[in-house]
Formats: sequence, structure tokens, C-alpha cells
Amino acid sequence: MISGGLNTMSNKNIHVWDVEIRVFHWLLLISVAGAWLTIQFGPPGMLTLHEILGFAVGILLIFRFFWGFLGSEHMRFAGFVRGPRDVLAHMKSLLTGNPLRFIGHNPAGGAMIIVLLLVLAGIVVTGIMAKGGFDKTGPLAHYLTFAQGRAAREVHGILVNILLGLVGIHVAGVLLETFLLKENLIASMWHGMKPSHEDAQGAALPQPLARPATATLLAVLLTAAVGGAGVWLSLLPPLGVPQLAMDPSYVKECGSCHTPHHPSLLPSASWRLVMGGLDDHFGDDATLSEAKRQELENWLVSSTELGWDTKPGQRIPSTLKPDAPMRITQAKYWERRHRDIPEATFKTKSVGGKANCKSCHVDAAQGRFSKLGIAIPEEIKP
Repeated sequence: MISGGLNTMSNKNIHVWDVEIRVFHWLLLISVAGAWLTIQFGPPGMLTLHEILGFAVGILLIFRFFWGFLGSEHMRFAGFVRGPRDVLAHMKSLLTGNPLRFIGHNPAGGAMIIVLLLVLAGIVVTGIMAKGGFDKTGPLAHYLTFAQGRAAREVHGILVNILLGLVGIHVAGVLLETFLLKENLIASMWHGMKPSHEDAQGAALPQPLARPATATLLAVLLTAAVGGAGVWLSLLPPLGVPQLAMDPSYVKECGSCHTPHHPSLLPSASWRLVMGGLDDHFGDDATLSEAKRQELENWLVSSTELGWDTKPGQRIPSTLKPDAPMRITQAKYWERRHRDIPEATFKTKSVGGKANCKSCHVDAAQGRFSKLGIAIPEEIKP
């Protein structure tokens, strides 16, 4: 490894990109691309890998932060972050077809790096916020409401789209400079070498000694501190998820025909309608003794009114159709989430009908319905 600034390797080439920044660059590319591909094209079970890759991006950003102060000459923020005038002057030189040469990052490239790092940091933070508020898991689940998590999820998606645009601009800029300067910048990020030019700017900059061990140690300590705090916070009860055990009588009476639906999936008024019409329970006679019927209705209503702030507890009751206030599987949200599933799938023996949620959702009894809790029966797997 060669660090500590500019090092002449031959009369024609100089070493600019140190090994630390090259490893960071390609690991970041792999992590970001993997995270995007898993969420765009992967099955629900890939969400875990998506989150792992997202945390990997966060760790890499922590390292890059310290390397921006303790890295080699041209990798430090002071070595490539320049003012708007320098950026505009460089852009102008590109438009004239006679671009200025720089030993390290040019002003426009330096500005792009800072913007990319900030956007990536925003994506990591909003991803953790969405995980906490929207999915009720992770270190922020104890503090964020579903609405806050949903808003973070929206911002997360917007930032990802911005990132895709920035990546496109970044690649276009690299290709443009490669064409105009006749320098293979992509290959340079593999071997760290760039052609030597007397007119290149930046050669006279101070050459501070890189401190890879210090930067790595600080990154490890900060990652460990943040990770440890995250694990501890993840053990706290999620906000808006009461600790409710399913009533044994409710499970016995209703679970004999279908999934005993979690109380949070219907508002109290709907549960009263359900329990008040058991003699015609969606075409079946589910009559109970009045004492048992009243007992179950009281439990359902009181459980519903505990205040559920989960995704299904918010989305299904709020999208029930006025003409079907008791039908969970006809709620707009339910229909939207299951619109790509063929009707024949629900009629298979493994599923047993739309109301039998537990056939595919292993956490149905807890009212969570997480993507990670989806287990497709073997019979209906493609």
C-alpha cells in the first residue's frame, strides 16, 4: 500500500487512489447495488439481505468520514472539496472541450462525492426510521409512530431515486472525462494509477501522512458504539404494539374454521357487528351461547381499543369499504397487497381461503404481517 500523498511510480504514472479508498469504492458499489436489486426484484424473504446491505453501507460511510480527515492527500476532504467558483470553472472548461487536469478529484467530481455521501447517509437513516415506525422493528421502533415511519419510507424512496440520478450523472461525468482527457478513470480506480501531467493541478498540495490504523480504529469504535446502542434499543417494546396474548376461547371458537383474526384488524364497531350476527356469519351459522358471545365481544372490543399503531392495524381498518365493514379481505389495502395473487391460489388446500391468513403469514396471530413473516406453502410456489 502506498499512502501519504502523491508517489511517483514511473516517469508516466503516479499513484493517486490509495488501496483503502479503492476497496471502499467497490464495496460501496456492491452494497448499494445489492440493496437496490434485492428490494426491487427479490422476494419478501430478501428483505433481511436488503437490511444487512443497508447497514454495510452505513459502516462504509463511517469509515469514509474518518478517512476524509486521516486518509492520504487526495482522499481527504480538504484535498478535493472546493468552492462553487472552482466547480463552475471546471464545468466551463469541460464545455469548451479543454478540461482542466487535476491530480485527484476535480472540483465537480469532489462536489458529486459529497452529495453522494450525504444522500447515502440520508438513505441509511430513513431506512432505519422506516424499519422502526413502519415495520415496528429495529432500534427506533420504541420511538416512532407508524405515520412517522411511513413518511420516512416515502423519503427513503425519494432519496433512492435521487441516488439513481446522481449515479447516472457520476458515470456520465467519468466517461466524459475519460474521453476528453484520454485517461481510463475506471481502470484507475482498480490499480490506483493516473497518468502524470505537468499541467495537472494539485501536485503542490501538502502531503500529510495517512493514518489507516487510526482511521480504522475510530471507525470500528464508532460502529461498535452505534451497533451496541442499536441492539439495546431494539429490545425495547415497539411504540403502539401492546403486549396482547390471544384469548384461548377466541382461538378455540374462531380458529376451528379460519385464522382467528387479530383484534387490531377491525375497529370496535365492526367487531360488534361480527359478534352480533353469528347466526349468519358470512353464510355460516356460528351461533354461540349468549354468555360466550358477550365474553368474546368484550375481549375483542377492549383489545381493539388498546391503541394499535401497526401497519395492518392502521391500513386495514382505515380502508374498509362502507358496504363491507366486517370483511377484512375486501378492505382496499388488503386487495391492493394481494392483487397479484391468482384466485385459484386461495382455493388450494394449503391456503384454504382468503380468510386463512396464517397459511402464508406466520406472524398473523400477533397482527404483525411482516414481509419477513411470509412463508409461501410449497404447493403454490412457482
